Amino acid sequence: MKYLLYFGLIIAALVRNIAGKQQDGYIFTSPRSLKNGGNNELNLRRFGNLDGGNLQVQVFYRNDYNSENETVAASEDFEIPEGEEESILNLYLKISDDNYFNGRIQINGSFGDYEISGSDSVSFSKGKKSIIIIQTDKPLYKPGETVKFRVLKVNKFLKPTEKNNSAEVYVEDTKGTRLFQFENLDLQKGLVQRDFPLSDEPVLGRWSIKVKNGDSEQSTNFEVKEYVLPKFEVKIKFPSFVLANAEPAGAASARIRFLFIVTHISIGSSAATLLSGFDTFNFPLYGKPGL
Repeated sequence: MKYLLYFGLIIAALVRNIAGKQQDGYIFTSPRSLKNGGNNELNLRRFGNLDGGNLQVQVFYRNDYNSENETVAASEDFEIPEGEEESILNLYLKISDDNYFNGRIQINGSFGDYEISGSDSVSFSKGKKSIIIIQTDKPLYKPGETVKFRVLKVNKFLKPTEKNNSAEVYVEDTKGTRLFQFENLDLQKGLVQRDFPLSDEPVLGRWSIKVKNGDSEQSTNFEVKEYVLPKFEVKIKFPSFVLANAEPAGAASARIRFLFIVTHISIGSSAATLLSGFDTFNFPLYGKPGL
């Protein structure tokens, strides 16, 4: 998450550290993108002067991108107790206007004889009422395998939603061709699980599963490609007996199967050869007998 850092406030903190004295200063932080329709956490950290006082936070927005006219979206006064170095503030933001563009956050504070002020630009994001989670049973598939997936829709409290729970699911290959479709899935009871088979010669690459629920759409990706899982075995050999005053020595060997393709290219033609085999690695083991 990005934060606003007012340059003059950082300078005040640096002067305090360099001089080794208790200089007055503060750092105010806020999300760069404020959530419309929800709470936004702000932070005020003070140095030196810790008198009690008041901090006013205002958020403005513009109806037109090229307009200089600003409209107040939120304005709230926070009481800062005496002696409190760090204050966590929650600002609720609700912009009912459908047309709003990037805005500005403004702070003004008074703590005894010490006053602070600052301003910086912010953007806005809409808070989501629900979250759609899509999972596949694994990220990588081979041709001919079955892809299993599940869809879960929850609200902001991570509970199943009660409204608008009908969804459509589309499966597209790497070229954007829709190959599978599931309609009228009911997400009200929680998890919905489905699966679909891959052909023996599918389009290789990154596929996507898209879930459309009302005006919102969520997607996830998985890979389809040819691959061979490596096989290996490990053997450990120890002598049949070990003297009490001797350090035992043994040997271990690992046998790993490899598979790769060698491509032969010549003028006017090309060919590929599939090679496989085993490599064996041997290494000694040393240690002291257990007590």
